[in-house]
Amino acid sequence: MLARLKTRDVVPTIVGLQEHLETLRTAELARMRGKLGTLTQEQEEAVEALTRGIINKIAHGPISELRRNASAPEGSHFINVIRKVFRLQ
Repeated sequence: MLARLKTRDVVPTIVGLQEHLETLRTAELARMRGKLGTLTQEQEEAVEALTRGIINKIAHGPISELRRNASAPEGSHFINVIRKVFRLQ
């Protein structure tokens, strides 16, 4: 039960990481829109899928490690490190 509670403590960090990466993704897409020119609906969907895929691959490792380490004795330290690395604080 205690391990389960500790795992729940990591959820805000995971959500914060996902939101932070999505914000970066959308900001970069907005910045590049002018250089991309007019895109077809299919091209627009491909760019969206490509950038989301990249973000998901970047986030997968840290999120998996957060979940794995959440209930470990040093779990809170690990959570703080991830928060600092991704500037979530």
